[in-house]
Amino acid sequence: MTSTPARAPVRVLCVDVGSTFTKAALVDLGPGSIVAAAAHRTTIDTDVLDGYDACLAALVARDGSLDWLCFPRF
Repeated sequence: MTSTPARAPVRVLCVDVGSTFTKAALVDLGPGSIVAAAAHRTTIDTDVLDGYDACLAALVARDGSLDWLCFPRF
């Protein structure tokens, strides 16, 4: 009997950069559930990516794992 190795969860980062708020969600594609979510004021006065970075840092803090983080910005 051959056993199938366990697969690591596949997680994707979904981001909406709006004119007022940047919102981000970490989604586990296996069950289709949201693992963590964050929102931050969109920082058009400085750099739009400041809001993205704030959301990303909040998601990492809530999830406790960096396995899904492929392209860090902070």
